[in-house]
Amino acid sequence: MEATRQRPGGQVPVRVRDIPIVFLSYDEPWAERNWQDLVSMIPTALRVNGVEGLDACHKAAAEAAGTEWFITVDADTTVMPEFVELELPEWLFEPTLRPTWYSRNAVNGLVSGNGSLKLWPAEIVARMRSHEEAPDGTISIDHDIEAIEEGRTRRVQMPGCYSITDPARTAYHAFRAGLRECVYLAHILEAFLKEGRQGDERTAMLHRVISTWCTLGRHHPNGAWMMLGARMGARSVLEQTGWDIRKVNSYDWLEHFWNRNIHARFGAPGTTGLELKGRWNPRLLDAELRGQGVWLRDHSDLDIAELGPSESRLIVESDVMPAVRSANAVDSIARGFQTGVGVPQDGAVARTLFEEAAAMFHPSAFCNLGELWESDSAGSPDLERAEWFYAAATTLGNAFAPYRLARLIRAQGDLSTEEAARVRDLEKMGAERRGMPQHDPAAGGRT
Repeated sequence: MEATRQRPGGQVPVRVRDIPIVFLSYDEPWAERNWQDLVSMIPTALRVNGVEGLDACHKAAAEAAGTEWFITVDADTTVMPEFVELELPEWLFEPTLRPTWYSRNAVNGLVSGNGSLKLWPAEIVARMRSHEEAPDGTISIDHDIEAIEEGRTRRVQMPGCYSITDPARTAYHAFRAGLRECVYLAHILEAFLKEGRQGDERTAMLHRVISTWCTLGRHHPNGAWMMLGARMGARSVLEQTGWDIRKVNSYDWLEHFWNRNIHARFGAPGTTGLELKGRWNPRLLDAELRGQGVWLRDHSDLDIAELGPSESRLIVESDVMPAVRSANAVDSIARGFQTGVGVPQDGAVARTLFEEAAAMFHPSAFCNLGELWESDSAGSPDLERAEWFYAAATTLGNAFAPYRLARLIRAQGDLSTEEAARVRDLEKMGAERRGMPQHDPAAGGRT
């Protein structure tokens, strides 16, 4: 019997194999082979081909599926058989959430959101206005899920990697992939730096991911082209040259840019259009790569190295770059279920997600677990567990945990001299961490 969850508007399948899967292709020469591989695993898979515009093609995918939820697979991506056997937790099936599973890049070994598998609520796709449909004057080079309804709609990064993406099977597609991805990543990085978020967890992750795109790949037949696109994409944003980075949303513009600025310069005599087929000037390409690398090292904090093919292959094939999953993002989703913001209030789901974030040693998750166990939202209150989690959060540096631990101890009454001293020390620690008066400013607020 099909595992389903009853929801307004119909039933929602829980198993991946029971959810409509839509394959998205545009101009990729290898798309037919990947499509046949997918159909061999999932005969009911659907395909959307040749739709101009990333916003438009996802709306076409929603129409093809005709259901409340569907999964998309990019033409660059090969799905692992284990994915279709997954059974998904029911809490994912909320119309405000867009779950994603990382994909492993076949060129640089990076496990990230590029080429990822995505579970879409049709409601989000219908309301989405991204890429070519973004409002005038806004920069949209991603699906901008969080911007659909700020504080409510959000992407959810799921554990596990169930696909491999290889966008570098021609020189042109490799360059295009690197350029688009690093324009997008560098745009986010630049915004973070302007906001003063130099020490932020996501800022560090962006530095690592951009540096990987710019550094690894010389061992791959078209890897240098992907690296060149990545370095030029990052530089175009960080140098603020004035060209409109939204142009990377247009495949027509990208093809024109390639033909005019890349192919015309690096292509060997006799090559035309998008097909270099291995015929280019390798010395000129390497010199350009190194020149772009020098600029990025001189003008940014990116860690870009010039590795030879052997070193590049060793790093990629050693699989030493695990997925970087944000504990803060998991904690944020849990907080939504705890408070009922954007999703139904559900203490049990909140606790499960807080525990997952705590397993990644996220200080706020420990504090939030303490709050759950102190209240009745996780079931029966357990003050002993609450005290343990508040103490752990305090040790890990959370700013609010000292106040809450002090409050919990004080509430027990008849404190010993040692307990009273501990309460005073905790209140002082909380004040110092927050630079605020010695009371709990976060009562009822977000941690």
